[in-house]
Amino acid sequence: MDSSEDMVQAARKRLPALEFELADIATWNPPQQYDVILANAALQWVPDHATLYPRLVGKLAPGGILAVQTPDNLEEPAHRLARQVAGEAPWAAKTGEVKHPPRHSAAWYFELLKPHCGVLDVWRTTYHHPLAGAAAVVEWPASWRAIRR
Repeated sequence: MDSSEDMVQAARKRLPALEFELADIATWNPPQQYDVILANAALQWVPDHATLYPRLVGKLAPGGILAVQTPDNLEEPAHRLARQVAGEAPWAAKTGEVKHPPRHSAAWYFELLKPHCGVLDVWRTTYHHPLAGAAAVVEWPASWRAIRR
């Protein structure tokens, strides 16, 4: 599922044997339950996790698994520098302002989900990506776009 028509079409083209749905997870309300709901680097853009996450857990079949990976790297040097550069001329007029919903700690998610889950694992991890030189630093984010296509 994705809320982007382009992403759904790309997924259907890349994986024609699978089913993809154009939907907004913030309002997604399927009648059936699922064994697994997986969200990888997507829910950080969706507001109101206090409502969303328990609702997703409620869409799980007994013994089901909600697996969510949410980047929490807005304060990493590369992101801070990118926001600084994007806010300066000539880029500011071209990029606009990106709004990020509030981020929460692992402890916050644990307390939120504890009443809804039989088993709960929540953790925060920092991944280190050693890069060889300035060119690699520039190319690394470009590789993300290639993976998504």
